[in-house]
Amino acid sequence: MANYLKGIGDPQTRVNEIIPKFDAQIFNFLAQCVPGICWSETNRFALTTITRGVRIGAGMCQAHGYFGMSDALTQLDFITPTSGNQFVRVFAEINLSVTPHRFSVRATAQSTSSNIALTQNNLSTTPNGVYQIPLYLLTLATNGTITSTDQRPQMTKPEHAKNAEQATNATNATNLTGTGTIATGVTAVTQTQATNNTRVATTAYVRTAIAALETFSHVSSGSSASARNSAGGDGEWGRYTMPNGVIWIWYTSSDQHVTFPWAFPNKCWMVGYAGHRGAGTADNVTSRNVGITWTTVTRTGFSWSFQSGASSMNNRKYWAIGC
Repeated sequence: MANYLKGIGDPQTRVNEIIPKFDAQIFNFLAQCVPGICWSETNRFALTTITRGVRIGAGMCQAHGYFGMSDALTQLDFITPTSGNQFVRVFAEINLSVTPHRFSVRATAQSTSSNIALTQNNLSTTPNGVYQIPLYLLTLATNGTITSTDQRPQMTKPEHAKNAEQATNATNATNLTGTGTIATGVTAVTQTQATNNTRVATTAYVRTAIAALETFSHVSSGSSASARNSAGGDGEWGRYTMPNGVIWIWYTSSDQHVTFPWAFPNKCWMVGYAGHRGAGTADNVTSRNVGITWTTVTRTGFSWSFQSGASSMNNRKYWAIGC
């Protein structure tokens, strides 16, 4: 049991001694990245195929705070299979099980299966562990051809940064504070019109929604309704359904007990008298002729008050609203 201070290390007095495990813990905290290849480096373990083998270029990688680097070519030679393809995985290995610890670029034994497992211990909790970072899967053909599949995990940046210096210039943000302001040029994905949650609505979403509400959906109508603006029609009957589901029906009635030509799917909110169609004396209206018994209004129809039969009551018009 001891206390340690990170420093340059004094080999004589062992004051501020450099301890690889302590360094790895510091790097792991600073990087907070999953194991992978340091993609910000120019050298990334590039592969070159040669006769009966490959050459792996220089590169740098990291696993649980332990960094490994190769600054020279590593040549790996293989035996050409005599029947059927064989497979090899090339990997970068950080090995804490040996003293001194070792970093190397290696290859697995040739296999008839491409499903070749690698050893990947958690070096933070296994002091003598081994972590093998995949580089390439090689396919060895009987004619000597070697093909490669790139398996290098790219480590481009620290995964987590708190209070980043350039946070105010970030192009993406998980949360905005209560006093935050979104810049005028910011764009977002336009959701579908059926979206009903707390996602941000773009101007395209809002304008489409407003345009839909401004548009009446014409469901059906008769010849008189379609000619309502001409000399030959007065809008005798028809139906319109609005985008929000509200339905308007207008019709001409002669019976005391009226059945809507189209029943409302859910309910009828109101029925109103809309005048008589025609100008004959038999169509003249009195106050007794236009009463509506509200208690009779349902989604399928209603009844006129004070009427018995259809005498002199033809061409009486009404309109109803429901959903």
